Amino acid sequence: MVQRSDGSRPTLVELKAVDPTYPLLGELRLNPPTSKETAFDLENGFFGAAAAPALLKALGLQVGDIARLGTIDIQIRTVIVSEPDKSLAAFSLGPRLMISRTALDQSGLSEAGGPSYYYSRVLLDAPDKAEAAIAEIEVRFPHAGWRIVNAADGVPGIERMAEIGRSLLILIGLSVLLICGIGVSGGVSAHLTRKTKTIAILKSNGAPRGLISSIYLWQVLFAALLALIIGLIAGAALQQAAMGLAAPYLPFEWQPGLQPLALAVAGAFGLLTALLFAIWPLDRACSTPAQKLFKHQMKPQRDRHTWKAVAIMVLAAGLIGALVMTATAMPLFALIFGGGVALAVLAFLGLGKGVGWLAHRIHFKNRPVLRIAIANIGRPGAPTGSMIMALGLTLTLLVAILTLDRHAGAHLRETLPAQTPDLVFLNIAPEESDAFAETIAVLPGVQRFETAPFLHGRLTAVKDTPVRDWGVPKDISWVVRGDRGLSWRAQPTDKGQIVTGEWWPKDYRGPLQASLDVKVAERLRVTVGDRITLNILGHPTNVTIANLRAVDWTRLELDFPILLSPPPTPIPHSRVAALWATPNSLEAIEKTAQTAFPLSPFIRVPAVLTKMEGLIDGLTTALVMASTATVSAAFFVLAGSLSAGYRRRVKEMALLKVVGARPKQIALSCMLEMLLIALAAAIPSALLGTGAAYGVVAKLMPGGWTFFPEVSVLLILGTGASMAAIGYLLLKRQLNRQIASLRHF
Repeated sequence: MVQRSDGSRPTLVELKAVDPTYPLLGELRLNPPTSKETAFDLENGFFGAAAAPALLKALGLQVGDIARLGTIDIQIRTVIVSEPDKSLAAFSLGPRLMISRTALDQSGLSEAGGPSYYYSRVLLDAPDKAEAAIAEIEVRFPHAGWRIVNAADGVPGIERMAEIGRSLLILIGLSVLLICGIGVSGGVSAHLTRKTKTIAILKSNGAPRGLISSIYLWQVLFAALLALIIGLIAGAALQQAAMGLAAPYLPFEWQPGLQPLALAVAGAFGLLTALLFAIWPLDRACSTPAQKLFKHQMKPQRDRHTWKAVAIMVLAAGLIGALVMTATAMPLFALIFGGGVALAVLAFLGLGKGVGWLAHRIHFKNRPVLRIAIANIGRPGAPTGSMIMALGLTLTLLVAILTLDRHAGAHLRETLPAQTPDLVFLNIAPEESDAFAETIAVLPGVQRFETAPFLHGRLTAVKDTPVRDWGVPKDISWVVRGDRGLSWRAQPTDKGQIVTGEWWPKDYRGPLQASLDVKVAERLRVTVGDRITLNILGHPTNVTIANLRAVDWTRLELDFPILLSPPPTPIPHSRVAALWATPNSLEAIEKTAQTAFPLSPFIRVPAVLTKMEGLIDGLTTALVMASTATVSAAFFVLAGSLSAGYRRRVKEMALLKVVGARPKQIALSCMLEMLLIALAAAIPSALLGTGAAYGVVAKLMPGGWTFFPEVSVLLILGTGASMAAIGYLLLKRQLNRQIASLRHF
């Protein structure tokens, strides 16, 4: 905790202490540029420090000003522009402050048991030897308790998030491609409809089916290749521009340049998708006899396709699946997501077929506008199925994302502030624990105060098997990755938490036992009676699991995934404390604590919640923006589907005008047709999206399920209004044309 020299504005920082040789690799960039000696050495009674710009802003200080750190005063002599090893930090609760190792020793902040970490960066003669070097170090020093990171894998935790984000973007992109594929099919159908007479003439003159298929397949592939080139160039340019804008905020130096492999994968996805969805209408056109083509009836007998076409489609689909499994770092997640998307596509296509079948059998004698609208939905060749599929998949995704966002936001804004502590104090010396409680717990406004012992340890073995060989699932790897916070209790805080096993006696002082979070235990495949090994202060310690308990981590209370029995002999440690208080009393409590116990920093939990809320809002915004790609794809499908039947619609409109239908009636029927299609897709989508969100909430989110009807209602109304407007605009221009001109379509 750093504060101004007058004791005001206490701010939690991420403190780094460096030796005179830092950095051995990379460059520390400072502003104004200065040597490390000038920046950090003792001068005029003050140790020097380099601060992040955010810290100067929080403290209201400038270069040259004095600040208080622990038991010493420091002088801010320069500003940190970039650090060569900043990427090693996955998450920070405060801005960076950098001092010398000598200053750290003088500050009183590096006592035994305190939250201090030591980092070393190792340069190998060949990067491909990193994994072998890590394995050898772990074998030679099995009980050292070191956390070893291969820099090529990124920051532990961050690389997992990056894998999830990358996989999610790939799968959303795949969803977009599937939706666009329906549009490709509609566009190809529209193109072949215009070429019906040409195909019929070729067939009548003896042209073989293979030749006709090849001609139009190469046309489609050439158009797809041209679109791919344009798309890849635009995508690469946007990526470079976005990274260039984000470069100043990244914890690493970004090097501009193209990624040929990524572009090749994207191109392969696009080309295979175009091939998959173009084969169906091509084979349908080539399978239709010439006599029917001359009558503009492009429909094969019994709607059967050749085995070659089916084989090509199966091969293209298989290659797309293999590409997805190869491109994503989470094949199981990709398989589940892809399977869900495929089932949703089939479900909505089936729904579209069902709606068309039902519309074909419904007749309204006294409602001409409604009769025309429903007849258009159920007529042969209507694009009802593809339109409902595109809208349904898009709206399902949006409903699920927005509902989850409402749940997460409500939990962060309403539930958590009422449950979580307002302040968490760290690094309380054990000998000062009683004095700390007597001073802080009795201050005005304090509603609740808890304290617990705290030290760092590392889980190194499970059932006498090193964790590196145990096969720890990635979703629980945070438990075994590096040091974990440990604590001990004589009695449980809530006996209702215990799921299985028994708590140790109140006066127990025997060999260490442990209480594990039941979810952690399940993923580690351990239970009551099993043994785990903890590295505590460099010493391996075998611990027997005595019980499993349920822990609600979202409450941010003083709880730990591994809780120990009281140690038989004293262990160097510190203590942590949590405090709940009225909002108007927090400032006075902070000032008292910082004055009386300057070596015990505190975390403002509401500020952490605000930061978490911002992260979730940013994630939701990113997902919604990614989902807008599916919206764009849906409109592309809509355009392709409508263009495929455009000529037929215009002829039908001319016929309706001939028999006396007024333009207003024709426009209303078209609007009503689109509105009914929108409702047929939106209502099931709202149910399916809400159901998907419920499954996620029930599995991952606390606090139970809350239904947010406004999300579904607004999307249903918005979709209906948009589709009705599209229906009106579709034929607006043609409604004002003369019947004689319409006749030529």
